[in-house]
Amino acid sequence: MEAVTYSLRQTFFGILKTLVVRASQNNLNLTYGVEPNIPVQLIGDSQRLHQVITNLVGDAIKLTPPKPCFVE
Repeated sequence: MEAVTYSLRQTFFGILKTLVVRASQNNLNLTYGVEPNIPVQLIGDSQRLHQVITNLVGDAIKLTPPKPCFVE
């Protein structure tokens, strides 16, 4: 594991940008945000965070039934 300084917001939004596309392919809306009281810079392993968020959100997208698409 690494202990480097990184921007949580940049890391988080970069990860979720790709997951939004996967969600929209299943007719799902993925919304996200970071609480304002979270520090801008964190020390930790951004790659591990990337893996955890990708796995958790990716599984949620995969296991959530697609919304029906109604066309009138």
